[in-house]
Amino acid sequence: MESNFSKKLKKIMFEKGFTQKDLAEKLGVSQAFISSWQVGKRNPKLSSMKKISKALNIPVDYFFESSDETNDKKNIKILQLEKENLELKLRISELEKTLAELKKSFK
Repeated sequence: MESNFSKKLKKIMFEKGFTQKDLAEKLGVSQAFISSWQVGKRNPKLSSMKKISKALNIPVDYFFESSDETNDKKNIKILQLEKENLELKLRISELEKTLAELKKSFK
């Protein structure tokens, strides 16, 4: 039966473009070992989770977060990026007005 860990491992490996073989080579374990984690037959020790996290360039707490926490963090990041985007658009608009005024003054 799939565990929360196995679901998250599959998801992040897919997102990062890792195959079982890729991760196995990075960790120095067999591909069968990675498979056993992905199907939920085994769960890794914390020390292995740290190695997995390092290999996939993610924080180890990724495996312990609930889906709601993960979604909340993504939503917050999206809102921050939308705010930055709006601020940049406003700044561009201000600069375009200033440029138009400068062009008028040189005519």
